[in-house]
Amino acid sequence: MCAGLLCALSAAHAQEEFSLAGFKLPEFPAEGAPPILRLVSAGAEPRRELRYRFAAGSLHRFVMTMRMSVGVEVDGRDAPVQRAPAMRMTLDCRVAEVDERQARLEFSSGGPPEPFETEGVAPAMLEAVRKGLGPLSGMRGEISLTHRGVVRSSRVEFGQPLDQQAAPRQPMPGGAGGASVELASLQARGEGASVVDLRSPVPRSRVETDQTMRMSVQTQERTVRMGMRTRMQLQVEPSAAR
Repeated sequence: MCAGLLCALSAAHAQEEFSLAGFKLPEFPAEGAPPILRLVSAGAEPRRELRYRFAAGSLHRFVMTMRMSVGVEVDGRDAPVQRAPAMRMTLDCRVAEVDERQARLEFSSGGPPEPFETEGVAPAMLEAVRKGLGPLSGMRGEISLTHRGVVRSSRVEFGQPLDQQAAPRQPMPGGAGGASVELASLQARGEGASVVDLRSPVPRSRVETDQTMRMSVQTQERTVRMGMRTRMQLQVEPSAAR
C-alpha cells in the first residue's frame, strides 16, 4: 500500500510543470532573447495613452542627496571605514519648448552642494568632498525628449573641468615623495529604482553603487598594495511644477 501511494505521488509531481509568478517555464524567453511584455490589465474607462504632458514655461525643482562611505585596505589589512558627509544640491528645470511630440528642458544647479550630517567626519575628508564636488556648483545643460520619454539629445556643462579616470591598468597621478601609483583594477556595480510621474520631467529615484579600486604603490623601499571601496547612495526627490 505504501509503495503504491509513493508511486502515485511521484506520478502526480512528474505531471506538474514548474511555474514562476503564474508563468510556466516554456513561456519564458530563451537566454539572450528579447524580453516578452504582456499587458496584464488595460485599466478601466476612460483610458488614455501614457505620455508626458509638459506645460511650456513651467518650472520644476528637485533635490539630489548623496551619502558616501570609504574603506581602505593596505597590504590585506583593513583600515576603519570613513564616513563622508552627506551632500545635498538643488537643481532647477524649466520647460523651454514643447509641442505635440517632444519637449526641450533646460536645467541648472541652484547653488553649490551643501554638506550636512558632518558630525564625526574628519576635517580632511570634509575638505576633500567639498573640493571634489565643487564643479557641480556651475552645472547646467539641456535635454530634448519625446512625450514617450525617449531622449533625443542632451548636453551638460560644468563650471570647472572634471578629472577623468578610465578602468584599464594605468599609472595614476598623485604619488608623493617619488612614489609611483598604478591602477590595478576597478570594479563597480549598482542598483536602483525609479518612480515616474508624467507631470514631472524628473523621476523620483534612488541609486546605490559599490566600487572597489585596487592600486599598487611603488616606493624606494617596497611595493604597497592598496584597495579602496566606495559605497554611495544617490537619491533624487522632485517637487511639483510651479
